[in-house]
Formats: sequence, C-alpha cells, structure tokens
Amino acid sequence: MSADHLLIAPRSAGFDRLHHMCYNRIIADVVLVGVVLRSRMINADKPHLWKQDIAASVDYFNRWFIDFAPETFRNARAETVNQVEKTFRATNDLRNLTLLKQNPEALSNLRMCTAPPLAADRLIGLAGVSKHLINTMERGKLPARMAPALLDGDLTKLCNTLIKLLDRDIFPWLNSGANPTDQERDRAAAIV
Repeated sequence: MSADHLLIAPRSAGFDRLHHMCYNRIIADVVLVGVVLRSRMINADKPHLWKQDIAASVDYFNRWFIDFAPETFRNARAETVNQVEKTFRATNDLRNLTLLKQNPEALSNLRMCTAPPLAADRLIGLAGVSKHLINTMERGKLPARMAPALLDGDLTKLCNTLIKLLDRDIFPWLNSGANPTDQERDRAAAIV
C-alpha cells in the first residue's frame, strides 16, 4: 500500500495540504525504513481553518471509500458467506443446534439467523445465560471452568431460544422438514 492510500499520510514538503488533514488534526510522520509515529497538533489554535480541514478530510475519505470500500465489502461478504455455510454444515442446516457445544464459534452466525437478528446482550437476557458464556463462545471456545451440568443447561436454554427465533422466511426448510436445495442454502447464506 502506498502512502497515498493512508488516511493519515506521511508528512513531507511534497505532499499537498489535503494529505495533512484528518478529523483530529494529528499528523503522523512515517520513516520508510521503519514506522515511527510522532503526533502533533497542527491547527488546534486556528478555528478559522476547521471547516476547510473538515471538508478536505471528508473529501479525502470519500475518495478512499469509492476506491477501496466496494472491494473490501465484497471480500468481507465472501468470508461471511463461507462462515455461515460452515455454520449450516455444523448444525445440519440449522436443524440440530445442540451441535453448538462442538462448534461454539457458530454462535455469532446463529444470532444473525434469527428474526430479528440478536445482539449478544439481547440473547443473554432472552436465554437467561451468563454474559461470560456468550462472550467465550463468540471467541470460539467454551468456558473452561464452568460446571459441566451448568454448561449443558445453559447451552440447552441458548439453543431453545435460538430455535424459537430462527427466521423461517429465510430458512423455509425448517418448516417443511425437507432438505434445503442448494439454491435455498446459498440464498440464505448470502442474506445472513
């Protein structure tokens, strides 16, 4: 990535003023051999320049967004679809959420499979489980020191809550009992 693509660009005489702007007026000096950051305020005492600086910063960000955001979004969407498809495989197309114990990393995708999609804190309250359980599962693990009986009970409550809230418009095979077609599975993974 060249220095021109940095939101906070290298400071040197050759760069125009636009490259020296950012919302908090901090400029980073970058040394090509290694990265050395020195921050200093450049116009905190010049409020008459703030509107011009903000406009320049917004323009810079907008140019960056148009040049890089679509590809970044496509890449993130492809990775998310892969993760959702992995969750489908791990849960027998959402028909066996008890497999969540072997695949705790699937929880964040399962939260997005509900109607409406659930924030972690909302799921904690609805299922009546501990925040520690949800946070640990979101990191792809199970709590190491949780009593097995308590863990199994909380996972059951968690699965029961998710099953009640799964979006059956996106996952029509849950109502019909049939296996999803490839087209249904692909569509559902792209939506989630």
